Amino acid sequence: MAKEFLSLHGIPFREVHVFGEPGVADELVRLTGSLTAPVVVVGRKFLRGYDPMRLTAMLTDAGWFLA
Repeated sequence: MAKEFLSLHGIPFREVHVFGEPGVADELVRLTGSLTAPVVVVGRKFLRGYDPMRLTAMLTDAGWFLA
């Protein structure tokens, strides 16, 4: 759902498969403290799972949407 949300709003993203790329699982644990996926990272903030309200707020704070 997060991918569809980002695509719908024309926001570029990079999909990363946690166990498909070396070091990604370790980076996820370092960033979030767990291996829970999906995770959306916007700047230095992250969102576990899909919450369109929180994702919109994060993107607005990052300048992707006008407040």
